[in-house]
Amino acid sequence: MLKSQLFARNVTRAALLALLLGAGSVQAAEVQPPKSLYDRLGGVYPISVVVDTFVDLLLVNDVLNANPAIKAARDRVPAARASTPAAG
Repeated sequence: MLKSQLFARNVTRAALLALLLGAGSVQAAEVQPPKSLYDRLGGVYPISVVVDTFVDLLLVNDVLNANPAIKAARDRVPAARASTPAAG
């Protein structure tokens, strides 16, 4: 009778170990990598709205416009708005 009890305990332990190891691999398969910042922000269109707004705010900033280095850089680079066709 002692051998059968020992066998039952060992089988129970082995089953629990197999269950724990199997559950760990199932959980690992369900974990997905986090989305990139680009995807979390919604892609190109929402990002472009933010960038356009930011650039528009920079263009009318008096402190930046008073800086001669920034004025020279703006004179060297053509305006992005002038190069895009008007919506019509």
